[in-house]
Amino acid sequence: MRPDAGAAEGDDVIRMLERDHEDINRLLGMFDGQAPDIAAELFWILADDLIRHEVAEEVVVYPHLWDGSHPVARAALAQQLAIENQLSRLEGMPTSGPEFRRELEGLRSAVSDHIEGEERDLFPKVCRTVSQDRRRELGRRYAEVKETAPHHQYPGTTGNTIVGRASALSDWIRDSARKDLWQAS
Repeated sequence: MRPDAGAAEGDDVIRMLERDHEDINRLLGMFDGQAPDIAAELFWILADDLIRHEVAEEVVVYPHLWDGSHPVARAALAQQLAIENQLSRLEGMPTSGPEFRRELEGLRSAVSDHIEGEERDLFPKVCRTVSQDRRRELGRRYAEVKETAPHHQYPGTTGNTIVGRASALSDWIRDSARKDLWQAS
């Protein structure tokens, strides 16, 4: 994500999520025509950004809007799980093969559908039902969870090795953030 994508003073969570969506779409568009070694690095960056975004959203945003049984929250969480599964499948594929490109197209479609759904269904509802002060508070916490996760050095090889580590990292981030939220309650 951009270095300035953290929570600026007064940034609300909706603006932050919209910026993340723009960055993720930009990254997805950068794969076209790239050599396999560049595609491998782009995949690492994309996987890292997507997982950080999804974890922060899941830990900070969704629990403060609805309980887990709300249909919009359930659908968004199901989409996020499907995206993580696609990232895992992509991880094991050489970026030079046609199977990687086909699976990447599936990921693009899933991410696009997820973003469209959030921006159509979630964001307007949040703007109507959550105060601006609360959105700023959620924005600060969202940035905190997303940015305090440890960063890994980008691999310089053509193999995709991020998602296995990222999945473990996402579990650690979720557990740590939930523990912090529980203690702060």
